[in-house]
Order: sequence, then C-alpha cells, then structure tokens
Amino acid sequence: MLKCGRSDPFVDPSLTAQNAHPIYSPLATQGVLSAIATASNRADDGGIFVPALPALEHILVDPAGHQHLLLRGNGAVLQLEIEGADVEKGPVRLAFKAHSIDMIGLIGSHLCDLERILSNDVTIASLAAWTTRKVNLRDAIAVHDFRTAGRRYYDAAIFLHGIEIVERDWSTGILPARMRRNWLRAQRFISGGWRTFLK
Repeated sequence: MLKCGRSDPFVDPSLTAQNAHPIYSPLATQGVLSAIATASNRADDGGIFVPALPALEHILVDPAGHQHLLLRGNGAVLQLEIEGADVEKGPVRLAFKAHSIDMIGLIGSHLCDLERILSNDVTIASLAAWTTRKVNLRDAIAVHDFRTAGRRYYDAAIFLHGIEIVERDWSTGILPARMRRNWLRAQRFISGGWRTFLK
C-alpha cells in the first residue's frame, strides 16, 4: 500500500496548460536530469534542503519511490528525477548520473539549465519569453495528444483555455475553429519529420 499522497506523476485536470506544469515519465522524454540523493547529517558537507529551493514547483513520488521534481526559474524549466533519500525529510547531497555514455552531452546541457534556474541573475529571464509561434506550437501538440487519445476538441479547449472561457465562447464557433487549426498545425509539424530529428 502506498503512503498517503504518493502516486503516479500526474497533472491536475482542472488546470490549464500554462498552469499545469506537467511531470512526464522519464521514458517519454530525454528532458529529465537524474540524480541519487544521500542524506546529509552535517551542515558543512554541501547538503541542500530541496523543499527550500525557491525554484521548486512541486515534488511527486511514483510507486517505485522515485521523486520527480519540477524546477522553474529565470525563464527555464527542468525536471529532476531523484532516487535514494527522501528529499523532504532533511538536507541531501545530490550525485547526478548518466544512463549511458551517449547522455553526457545532454546532462551537461541540463546542468547548465539547472545553474540558470538557481541563479540570482534575473536578467536572463527574458530569453525564454512566450512568442505567438511557441504558444501556437504548444497548443497544436496538446490538441494532437487529446485527439489521438480519442478525446474531443472541446476537452482540449478546456485544457488549454479553462472551463469558463470554453463555456462562454464555444457556441460562437471561434474556439472549435481554433482547435481544428491546431490539429492541422500539429499534423504538418509531425509530418515534417521532427520525431526523427529528435532521435
């Protein structure tokens, strides 16, 4: 039996895409930095108390006991998967790990992201501003995921814009048309070979 509150990583379905801050399965993305935590009993051995990090969005624990953290700051986002000591019980030391030799370059990139997130220099936050193109692409991918899962355009619109806006504007036909455009945009994007490029 799992401890209370310990469940598979999830996103609150009542939140919109911009507020959901999803945690993805490590198998579904290479955007995860992995680490092993060991308890730190002395104040001078470099231990950190993870819940005190100002960039921490939330911590989720999966049934295997892996802790999934979402860090956000200075215009960057990073998902961190931690095995070992419970980071909420006290200070820990983190040892970052690579699953294979091919992952070292990717880990270096993630560590740069981590440094940026934890940096006090907020002047770099403007580098990751949401552009219209980024928002359109995000919405297109969300609609594609909903449709391939057998869900309706209406459900995707609620995820992207919230129930209040959808109930107010759906009957005007503007939102359904926008959802269809997002679906077509996703189809063009996928047929462009981006999945092959990412591999």
